[in-house]
Amino acid sequence: MERKIIALALVIVLIAAGLATGLIWLTSQANVPAEIRVGYITGDVHHLPYAIADNKSVGGGQSIFAKHGLNVTPKGYATGAVIMENGFAQNEVDIAYVGAAPAIAKHLNLGKNMVNTSIISQVNKEGSLLIADNTIDDPSDLVGKKVAAPSKGTIQYLMLLKFLEEYGMNISGDPEPYNGTATYIGSVNFTEAPTGTMKTLMQKPVTDQDHLSAFIAWEPIGSDAVAAGVGHILATSQDIWGNHPCCVIVVSNSFAARHPDAVEKFISAHKDAIDWINAAKLNVTSNDYSLLVSITKSFTAKNETVSKSALAQVKYDYEITESFEAMLKEFTEKMIDFGIIQSAKLTYNGNDYSSVQDFITRYIREDYV
Repeated sequence: MERKIIALALVIVLIAAGLATGLIWLTSQANVPAEIRVGYITGDVHHLPYAIADNKSVGGGQSIFAKHGLNVTPKGYATGAVIMENGFAQNEVDIAYVGAAPAIAKHLNLGKNMVNTSIISQVNKEGSLLIADNTIDDPSDLVGKKVAAPSKGTIQYLMLLKFLEEYGMNISGDPEPYNGTATYIGSVNFTEAPTGTMKTLMQKPVTDQDHLSAFIAWEPIGSDAVAAGVGHILATSQDIWGNHPCCVIVVSNSFAARHPDAVEKFISAHKDAIDWINAAKLNVTSNDYSLLVSITKSFTAKNETVSKSALAQVKYDYEITESFEAMLKEFTEKMIDFGIIQSAKLTYNGNDYSSVQDFITRYIREDYV
């Protein structure tokens, strides 16, 4: 009889444990929505970790996202500024890969009442090129010439301003006075240009009013122009702002409040994808590296030569460190100096930041990484 009672008690304990485990699993899954809408810039090798995490071959038959219990729906955009303005402000995305500059500028300029977001992970460092045509041998040759960036809301534009300032130049018609320490030598004619048109515009005759003498863009745009013989590298982003953070993952705060487990799973998948990329890049004779190049070619619609060159320019990283936070603070201060953000925006339209440091401290969330 005793044995039967003990056996029955053991069965009850096992059933209870199973029910508890099932309840915990159901609770966790209930916090994960049926779909997560993810934004990224199309053809931008900086945002390659999305393609890696979504690729079934990388995951051995199941994508990294799926392994973490996530169903993601991608939405491609032309620039990070558009992701912030349309993706988040119009509630088109829940999470997105965005350049640090537009993530900062649009959050502040539009205000938390329009774009209530947080930075929750890094994506990459560096990975942009300043390309010049064959008439430009020295930075000073850019004076009076047409120079392009994807838009004024990008990190590339911010780097262009920093580069010009270092060599004694600014943007023609810039209302901000020249504040560089180098002797002022003149201005360049700035224009915004979609990345897909930059190589074509540089190929136009120098006498054509649309000809670009130089442009700065994320990879693989620069490597593609170099491979085609259209231009040469005048400076890399490492030359301009060594080891600078570039793209970050941004989340809607309302989505994060409703689905914290989903955000945590997304960042776990993101970390796995970056670890896979970095391991593959370390062994260029491996099957994983071949797969990495193949996915890059598909994601960017560029050939193998361009894809390999672009991959070599980018440092993938998800860590949020003190240096990362310090450089984002420097980005913000530079954007205020250059007039991209007005300091009054720190307290605009729902913003309640007492200083740039207060903004950075509260805008970056470290709890998911």
